[in-house]
Amino acid sequence: MADTDRDWEYWGKNDPYYGVLTFDKYRGDKIEDHLEEFFTSGEQNIGKVLDRHERYFGPLKRGSALDFGCGVGRLTLALGQKFDKAVGLDISSSMLAEAEKNKAARGAGNVDFRLSDDTLSRVPEQFDFVYSHIVLQHINADRGMDIIRQLIARVAPGGGCSLHMSVKRSMSLKRRLVYWVRFNLPGGQAVMKAITGRPGMQMSEYPIVDVMQLFYRAGMVDLTVEVDDHEDVMTVAIGGRRKA
Repeated sequence: MADTDRDWEYWGKNDPYYGVLTFDKYRGDKIEDHLEEFFTSGEQNIGKVLDRHERYFGPLKRGSALDFGCGVGRLTLALGQKFDKAVGLDISSSMLAEAEKNKAARGAGNVDFRLSDDTLSRVPEQFDFVYSHIVLQHINADRGMDIIRQLIARVAPGGGCSLHMSVKRSMSLKRRLVYWVRFNLPGGQAVMKAITGRPGMQMSEYPIVDVMQLFYRAGMVDLTVEVDDHEDVMTVAIGGRRKA
């Protein structure tokens, strides 16, 4: 297990909702008052991304959907409302345990949660829609590129996907140094965790041209790119449709 995977297991055990969306209102001592808002935000996200995808590529089959990095199920449960079947993948067994609780609470019998790995071995099947949002940015880009390749391979003929990732970080020299120590120096994350009381969240920069080449090689020639600038991090969501 990679160090960053252990970090996500920490968040899954200690503060799973904040680990998904880093707003103070979603911390463990406050989440009960904001739980419905948390899941409503997932429904809004999925509604927006599907509307955008179908606006550019036309109607999408609604048989099955895959959510990579599902956390506690915020987006997977929303996909389950739009597709006959939805599968959520996550590297943290504690996140998945919380997701199962949310699935039961909402009676989402068409949703399945599975433990992830870098080859997506637990999802050998293909899906009508493959989605990942605010997840890949927290994975080392070299490792993440292999995962992106696997995700694209899970798109069924005629199916679509939307993959979100960070492409540029703007940080002060001091913050960049602290970040480098935390994620590149052996033992750096452990030291910073001892100081702050919790692990940091890695933010990787992905080579957007190389990512687009992966889509192209899979036959997804027409792509959409949605850009968002979060002050010090620029992200993109790349969407495509595989030929039927």
